[in-house]
Amino acid sequence: MLGKRAFFQQTASSCKFSSTCLSLGKDILHMLFLIGIFITCFLVFTLSGKKGKSLADHILLTWLLLLGVHIAIFYLRFSEQAYQFPFFLGVDFPFPLLHGPMLLLYVQAITSRFPAKRSLNLLHYAPALVAYVAMIPFYLRPAQERILVFQHQGQGYETFGIALNLAIFASEGIYFCWSLLLLRRHRSRIESYFSATEKVNLNWLRYLTYGLGAVFLVSVLLDEVWINGSIVVFVLFVGFFGINQVGIFTSPQELPPQPAAPVQEHIEVAVETQPAKRYAKSGLSAEQSEILYERLQLMMTGEELYRESEITLTQLAERLGIHSNYLSQVINEKTGDNFYAYINTLRIEAFLDLLEDPPNRQYKLISLAYDCGFNSKSSFNRYFKKVVGQTPTEYVGSRFG
Repeated sequence: MLGKRAFFQQTASSCKFSSTCLSLGKDILHMLFLIGIFITCFLVFTLSGKKGKSLADHILLTWLLLLGVHIAIFYLRFSEQAYQFPFFLGVDFPFPLLHGPMLLLYVQAITSRFPAKRSLNLLHYAPALVAYVAMIPFYLRPAQERILVFQHQGQGYETFGIALNLAIFASEGIYFCWSLLLLRRHRSRIESYFSATEKVNLNWLRYLTYGLGAVFLVSVLLDEVWINGSIVVFVLFVGFFGINQVGIFTSPQELPPQPAAPVQEHIEVAVETQPAKRYAKSGLSAEQSEILYERLQLMMTGEELYRESEITLTQLAERLGIHSNYLSQVINEKTGDNFYAYINTLRIEAFLDLLEDPPNRQYKLISLAYDCGFNSKSSFNRYFKKVVGQTPTEYVGSRFG
């Protein structure tokens, strides 16, 4: 009898402990959602006060407002305050169909990769519009009936719920992959213009894309509380990068426009031009290309312009007195590399030459790398290994150790 009584006492104690944990967990979630709402409002006010906002800033501002409303409406439902304002019930259900398009639109604005007809972007919001149209009968129901639907876990709307979830999962996957593809193309594009890409590589935007991808994954595996909790964390993530990275709350460095067919400017050559096969996309002949490449090599050897850590294709073309598209074509045709690889290969060669001089080996390797034009240790180490096949330390140890 005592054992049985002790068992029930222990069980009652365990239930009380579990109830306390659940209450504590709910309090923490309440605080998390309130923090998310506060941070979102702070970011909106911060971005609203920015002078000279770009198109990307306006898109981000709209997206932050959308995220804030999403979190706020869910918080009303989570705290059961929404039953006092039944108008808000169900308003946020199609919101997940909007976050993917907003991410894509923001990436397009940052990378200047809008379609020729920008009005086509409106089609990305068609699924959300269809969802709202499908929910009109629910919105027209009396307030008490809407409350009952929520209290009975969406009874009567099971088919719609399944269809909406499938649409959300498809949308999340498509826009996540699409945004990453644009960022990958941006990486290739900037390497055609810049010799140092650290300030324009948009790694922070790729991290934000991964962050939203994590939210998508949570939406597939876990329930609504976890989904909205992850959205709060994502907003905090946006705030962190917005404050610490160039490109969101500060003016981003502009990327030159996508190369177009170069203008037909006259290029003087030292030899009489003979009929030659023209390149398909420019007026640059094979002989002119060869002469331009020789001029480029002489300038790089004589003036060592690769030592300028942030030299760009446009700057180098201006010094040569030619169109930047011609220079890009010459580098690609003669070396098989883009501008970034061409300049950094010259920097590696200069670094290796410095190492051959014994007095230079007393200096730190990164000091020599900076002298050759690199502006970060990570980019130097990464590109050195790509060219040489070893890390700088391994190379020095095997050759001079």
